[in-house]
Amino acid sequence: MTPGLEPRHRPLEMAARALREHHEVLDERPRALPSLEQIRGMREWLDRARQALAEPDPTATKAAEWLLDNDHLVQRAVVQIAQDLPPGFYARLPVPANPEAEGLPRILFISHSLLQATRLQLSLSSAIEYVNAYQEDAYLTIAELWALPTMLRLACLELLVVALGRLVPRLAPPFEATPPAMEPPSVEDTECVARAIANLGLIDSIQWKDFFDRTSQVEAILGRDAAGVYAHMDFETRDRYRKTVEELARHTTYAEHRIAERVVEQTRRNAGGGKSHGHVGYWLVGGGLEAFERSIGYLPPLQASWGRWLRRHVAPLYAAALFAATAVAVALPALYLAATEAHPLPLALIIGTTIALLPASVVGLTLVHWLATMILQPRLLPKLDFEKGIPPEYKTAVVVPTLLGSQEEAHELLEKLEGHYLANPKGAVQFALLSDYTDAPSERMPGDEGLVQILVDGIGRLNTRYGETGKGPFHLLHRPRLFNASEGCWMGWERKRGKLHELNLLLRGAADTSFIQTGQVPPERVRYVIALDADSRLPPGAATRLVATMAHPLNRARVDGPLGRVVEGYGILQPRVTAFLKAGGMSFFQRVF
Repeated sequence: MTPGLEPRHRPLEMAARALREHHEVLDERPRALPSLEQIRGMREWLDRARQALAEPDPTATKAAEWLLDNDHLVQRAVVQIAQDLPPGFYARLPVPANPEAEGLPRILFISHSLLQATRLQLSLSSAIEYVNAYQEDAYLTIAELWALPTMLRLACLELLVVALGRLVPRLAPPFEATPPAMEPPSVEDTECVARAIANLGLIDSIQWKDFFDRTSQVEAILGRDAAGVYAHMDFETRDRYRKTVEELARHTTYAEHRIAERVVEQTRRNAGGGKSHGHVGYWLVGGGLEAFERSIGYLPPLQASWGRWLRRHVAPLYAAALFAATAVAVALPALYLAATEAHPLPLALIIGTTIALLPASVVGLTLVHWLATMILQPRLLPKLDFEKGIPPEYKTAVVVPTLLGSQEEAHELLEKLEGHYLANPKGAVQFALLSDYTDAPSERMPGDEGLVQILVDGIGRLNTRYGETGKGPFHLLHRPRLFNASEGCWMGWERKRGKLHELNLLLRGAADTSFIQTGQVPPERVRYVIALDADSRLPPGAATRLVATMAHPLNRARVDGPLGRVVEGYGILQPRVTAFLKAGGMSFFQRVF
């Protein structure tokens, strides 16, 4: 018995171990599963069941009530099974070697055994206990763990059909049930019908991501990476890593858990080789992937090799495709002019081609971009898991560079800053206005002090309403006008670019910036800055996702520098595109969302 396991769970362990003793996995595809191939027939069977149960036998009354009152659960399960278990995915499920399995997937037998061991009273904890006991000597694959909820639905439908068929013999089954469903049930048939239907609703409510995290051996092994980062990433990033492990295992002689062990060993051998070499992501999705593939004898399939070749030569291919598409678009009006015998022909061709060049380039650019999105899928950047908010070590400031033009604009700025906070209230994040006066013929203009005072008072009210320490989360950083000889007027130094540059200097400890004291305390120990235009809206959770992306070691190696970093959020409302700026003003674009 597993230490610390309650006695009531012992039958689950015993059932899992007894089943595992009969399972030696074969390297072959599973045969067609009748209940899966004929799952669409359940809808017709439900119609026949309604008619047959309109006046049921006394022994089937309770079962009829359960089915007639909850047939929507059955219909939903049919749709989910068809969607979640396509042929390609089903073909990856391992098959037990014993003849009794008849070439059916191992996870199907596990599903039926789990239902029998729990007397059709499924729960997340019982599923975890059973699967972990089964895996003491035999690991389940990633595909099997994800297939379990679908197989449980299918097993429930099989048990439902078999039990109701025994209660109402005239009701013909919609498919041939698999051998596990034909075994004598642990409960009588009426109760079997009721619990099978109830389990269909319960399966929808279980958090299967939690189940996977607590049962996957690959997940547990990757969590031991030398950098200690894997366990702190979000689920989608970890899932991307695991899919790479699946792909490598399918095309090598290594099992999935052995691939995971090899990559963890790689991180420990190279922990001092660079900022990200100690993280499993460097070897699974980063620059070390191809070296790791060679070490395990992996040969990428033709489609993957083709995609990699395209990415290596993306710049010349893009230029060539753009040139070719534009040339074709220009050639069409040129051929038309030649066909109509315009006179004088050379002059007509030159003028016509020149006129058509601009619209042709637009057509060519649109066509090339459309083809690029069809051929190459976007690659999402890895992220850490900041679901509970931005941690203090990644303290972030959301700043809004702006010009003070009128009292109405000042009140609107305060309202929008409050909106940014309400959309992103979690964690160590601060919000600041970086304000300048509008350009003017002199350093001071009537009404200047009144505008600043509106902001000072407004920031104070926001801090009173939402703040806890008296040092935020709202701040005001204001600059005076300086004379610009080239512009011939008084203005904020370098306008928006100057505000961000001086903010970066201020956060690095500079004491000679042009920001003036407004009674507001500047944010302290800020690591990242998200800059927004005054008319932009920060979507809910966007600040957390941006910082979670920047904080990941694979991305941090690209953008972190000794002088600090600024996250440029001017395009934050544009899907998938955000610019990351380093302190020196260098930038590059990456897909974030």
